[in-house]
Amino acid sequence: FEVMALRSASPIHFAGLQASKSFLSLNLAMQGASCDKKSDNHATFNLIGDELYLYKTDNPPQQLYVDRSGMGQGVLGYTTGVQPIPKNGERKGWKVDKYGDLSFKGASFIACPNSKKAGGSWSVWVDAGVSNPGGNKDCLGFNARTVKIKHPIGCEYSQQE
Repeated sequence: FEVMALRSASPIHFAGLQASKSFLSLNLAMQGASCDKKSDNHATFNLIGDELYLYKTDNPPQQLYVDRSGMGQGVLGYTTGVQPIPKNGERKGWKVDKYGDLSFKGASFIACPNSKKAGGSWSVWVDAGVSNPGGNKDCLGFNARTVKIKHPIGCEYSQQE
């Protein structure tokens, strides 16, 4: 499935979730993934039990984690293969509810603008009770609505360098 941000009357309303450089974003011009065929520039996800993966057709797997500690403030990222997660990182707790909304242990999401320029990209966090995580400003809470994909395209998403 793909994930679409729902936040009425905002620059992120209907934006597709993207994966780039080990973190999730909205409104990136290019996420820079290496895909099996042409992609729509949105990340594709696969929920296995209560663990969330980026969809790909080969190894190594790419798995999402959340750090809700005071240090992490809800940081949302992904690792490739056997890469370790941060000290307070958690992988289990993902769920899609009956409305199709994705959550982590009952928490929704926050998006923070990466610049003051209109049309720019936004970083994505899990709501850990900090309205402007990571020293960001002007962040917005949003619902993450899952969208089923009939023919998902496998991609390898880029790592932070």
